[in-house]
Amino acid sequence: ETGATLETVPIPGFAPYAAAFDGRGRLWLASEAGELAVVDRGSSPPTVTRHLLNLACYEIYGIAVTDDDAILGSGFGCDQVFRFEPSTESVARLPTLPSTRAVAVDGDRAYVAHTDGRMSIVDPTQLAVLDTVDAWSLGLSPLESIGVAADSVGTVWMFSTHGAPNDRGVATRIDPVTRSVLAQLPVGVGPHTQGDATGRGLPPRAGA
Repeated sequence: ETGATLETVPIPGFAPYAAAFDGRGRLWLASEAGELAVVDRGSSPPTVTRHLLNLACYEIYGIAVTDDDAILGSGFGCDQVFRFEPSTESVARLPTLPSTRAVAVDGDRAYVAHTDGRMSIVDPTQLAVLDTVDAWSLGLSPLESIGVAADSVGTVWMFSTHGAPNDRGVATRIDPVTRSVLAQLPVGVGPHTQGDATGRGLPPRAGA
């Protein structure tokens, strides 16, 4: 409520780039160097566990947590999505379209943004590409697509830094069932997003 810092948890030598909470309230962090760290606030002081992943590329760009608390991630320097199982320390990899950026999970589906304006629909449990949506539609040509998020009404938003007039960014709304582009909204210059861009993961406010 006040914006004051409540607690600081040091992780020496770790430079977080992406983050997500799991179902147990633990905070997962990813570094571009191919390392994950999880902060557990269930003890005092909070504990930190680090996992160095054996990935073909060491530029983790985005992470999301599946319903069974596995970590789904993308690597900007590698054309793949990975699934990390914390209980077994195992990593599975899925080849995808080039240049994976953000990743979001919505139940039994995951969504992966690609730099060229396409979005992959992925089964996060079986780790399989189910379909691909091309956001070059409705007169706009999104490029540098760096963000993706599911909203509360079943649609998915992809955010691109280029594609609207005057070299502005664009937010594309996609129906993942019909694989169609519903709307494209010009936004500011060079937009960037990480994590839950739609606020879907926030708990409802009392009386809302």
